[in-house]
Amino acid sequence: METLEQVIEALKKNPDWIGGLMPTIQESEVVQKLINNKANVIYQSKIDDEVKAIHTQYDNDLFEILGERPENKDGKMQKSYDKLKEIYTELKGLRGQKESLTKEAEVQRLQGEIEKLKTEGGGKQIQEMFDQAKAKWEELENGYKEQIGGLETSQNTFLKEGPINEALSQIKFTPETPESVKAMVLASAKQQLLDSSELREGKLVFLDKDKKVVLNSKYEPMGALDQVMSLEAVKDISMKVDDKKGGGADPKIDGGIITTSVEGKDVKKLNLAPGSFKSKSEFITVAEKALTDAGLTMRDKEWDSLKNEAYKDHKVADLPTSV
Repeated sequence: METLEQVIEALKKNPDWIGGLMPTIQESEVVQKLINNKANVIYQSKIDDEVKAIHTQYDNDLFEILGERPENKDGKMQKSYDKLKEIYTELKGLRGQKESLTKEAEVQRLQGEIEKLKTEGGGKQIQEMFDQAKAKWEELENGYKEQIGGLETSQNTFLKEGPINEALSQIKFTPETPESVKAMVLASAKQQLLDSSELREGKLVFLDKDKKVVLNSKYEPMGALDQVMSLEAVKDISMKVDDKKGGGADPKIDGGIITTSVEGKDVKKLNLAPGSFKSKSEFITVAEKALTDAGLTMRDKEWDSLKNEAYKDHKVADLPTSV
């Protein structure tokens, strides 16, 4: 048997023999195992180099894009894979915030649109509509105030007319006075009394040119009848209180009744303060109290006549039944 050294020596001298021996050698289990082991060693060496190159490329790309490299943690260099995993985890978190980040951007956009609308679009139109509505309301408000003021004036006039009309009704004109003159004097006198009077605490008082209350001889506010009789136009065409037919005395107030002398006769009327009643039912209460204050009762013949006369003088028929 030839030794291994002899075979090797023979192959060196005749290299062409290798081609003839290879098919036989390759079929050998020992040779196949040898070849596989050798191939694995070569493959592993190449793969390690390739993987190292790939990781190096990962690291370089990471540094180029993000400016970061695997870090030294706990004394050991962080693997490229672990660094990438860390980046992927951070990316996942950012993707989870994408919706909320988009909403914030949308909010900012809408706020910008709102500011734009305030000056250019619908906001300006709404402001103009508001200004127009406000101006219209102010116009209506002023109109209502004027109406209310007119109503207050009408109410005051109505309350003043009661005692003034009552006083005018007591004027006794001279027989020769024409009806047209009577009407003219009464209208003029009424207007003068309305213009020179006002209501204070529900009572009618007359004012002089200095806006001071006109007083009678007793230093009390002058009544409507005395004020009427002081007017020059009335004096000229009326029966004087100092005529032989008249008494000339100031009206006498007895409780709720006022007594005046007309053509020498005493005329009694209920003394009802202006504004003391605003309905038919209130008139009855006030009138009957005035009668009672004067010492009258329902059995007295003057009870109904005085109340009925006051009902007409104060135009109670125009008042509501109750308030």
